[in-house]
Amino acid sequence: MLARPRPTISSMGAIVTDLARSRLRWLAFRPHPHRVRDFANRVIGRRGGALIASGILWIFIGISVTHMPIPIGRPLAPHEYIPADWRAAGWMISGALAILCGFLWRTVKGPDGIGRLDRIGFALLIVMPTERVISWLIVLAYLAAYGWGIPVPYIPLPGVGPALSGAAVWSVVTVHTLILQGWNEAAAPIDLSKLGESGG
Repeated sequence: MLARPRPTISSMGAIVTDLARSRLRWLAFRPHPHRVRDFANRVIGRRGGALIASGILWIFIGISVTHMPIPIGRPLAPHEYIPADWRAAGWMISGALAILCGFLWRTVKGPDGIGRLDRIGFALLIVMPTERVISWLIVLAYLAAYGWGIPVPYIPLPGVGPALSGAAVWSVVTVHTLILQGWNEAAAPIDLSKLGESGG
């Protein structure tokens, strides 16, 4: 059996040098946080980022609807009478289109040069939360009428607790989306160091 050559100081130095060079190459070409942030601001901006993040959340809500379409232990709310596949498709399609609008709203513009895909994306995001708000408000209105003795036909509906929590949560989601829709894109920061150069 041939003896394995022992590593010499020169060979170990070469190994260390190669590792150092590979580390420097990785540091040179790795995505720097500032570069990633600048790229994101230039391509999608804050409005696009809000559309993409919300669209991803909407898709996950749609997936959850497919796995748990009807709650257990309580009567159905009005929106839960809609087939689960339709509701899941509404969440996932609106989320996917919002993501697409988030990536394209700065590049796709109308004949007047103004981009409107961001507005379309936010309008799509509002649809499904509004459906749930209306559904839970109907439940609250029915329970209030029934409690005040107004003659209404008996309909099995969820109690006050689920109705209040559902209306509150989805109202906040809807209002939050409306606030994001009206959130103007931040202007590019001014490089103060170049003002003196341009002033002469």
